[in-house]
Amino acid sequence: MGTQHPYYFDYMAATPMDPNVAKYMHEIITNPMLNANPSSLHPAGQTAQKYITEAKLNMLSILHASAQDELIWTSGATEAINLSLIGASNAYRHNGKHIISLTTEHHATLETLAYLKKQGYDITLVPVDKDGLVNIQVLKKAIRSDTILMSICHINNEIGVVQDIDSIGAIAKETGILLHVDAAQSIGKINLDLQKTYVDYMSFSANKCYGPKGIGALYVRQKPKRRLTPIIHGGKQQNGIRSGTIALPLACAMAKSWQEAAQRLTSDTENITELSNYIRNELSPKIIIHGHKTKRIPHNIMISLPESVHIDSVNGIRDQFNLSSAAACNSAQSSHVLAAIGVPYQQQQRALRISLGRWSNKKDCQDLIEAINKCLPG
Repeated sequence: MGTQHPYYFDYMAATPMDPNVAKYMHEIITNPMLNANPSSLHPAGQTAQKYITEAKLNMLSILHASAQDELIWTSGATEAINLSLIGASNAYRHNGKHIISLTTEHHATLETLAYLKKQGYDITLVPVDKDGLVNIQVLKKAIRSDTILMSICHINNEIGVVQDIDSIGAIAKETGILLHVDAAQSIGKINLDLQKTYVDYMSFSANKCYGPKGIGALYVRQKPKRRLTPIIHGGKQQNGIRSGTIALPLACAMAKSWQEAAQRLTSDTENITELSNYIRNELSPKIIIHGHKTKRIPHNIMISLPESVHIDSVNGIRDQFNLSSAAACNSAQSSHVLAAIGVPYQQQQRALRISLGRWSNKKDCQDLIEAINKCLPG
């Protein structure tokens, strides 16, 4: 028996590791001089630490950030978000206990905010419009005298819309409110420039950018210096902010994946834009595409099928083409993001998130389009 062609349309849930990144990571793992703990003072440990420092500086350079800014290695974006929200809230609680975010944030943010609410913080979730974007003036009106922090997702992982973090950053700077940006989906899709965009904390994940799973990072501005209360306790690694031995092979591989993404940003975006436009043009007009038409990335196409389509057909397409119905972290076949933009539950059940990436191709897209259009009623 032959094996079935492995379709993959779930790049926003996880990207395959780039072969160049995997090769570099293998070189790190198999280098006997890099097996040491980066915190050790002997020559092998100091060699490992040099690799960590170089990786950090390379990533800060790609962000157009200052080399003096901090980059904290974490186990992924979820930990980075927890560290940012809990760490900043506790460090600055003397200034107030009000936090602002959006109804469409990732569960890593929403659940962390729910935890902080139980700790006595007051949380405001600002609604978005039917296209998934927050009105900047509505966001500004949510600010109170005791507001200490805003947390905004840059690129929504379900509907692919891009929030205006330049304007939001300007508000944060003007009012003196701390700003955390969830940028898990940003690297490799949009050029970030932290010289132009004001952000205090920014969280990242390697496995959304062709890097390994199990590693993420949190950017922390140092001018002015931003503080964090640790949420993991142990040694004094990473300036005492995040204890635990740094996973050198994962950290170096993450930096390598960012370098590859920066070099390929234009070519990847052109290819993905072409495929995205093709899918949008060829899908039946009976299909609804969610999210703003232009303030978005081409990598994401969130659709919902008519209620006349049986759920089994939707599940069959999902399984055959390896795509998601909502965020991968949400086990239920419903979406708080779609609900926030006014999509009824029955329609949410028939939603499919098509996400494209580096190795997406037209033939696979043709097969997906044919399968989706075929299941529609005549």
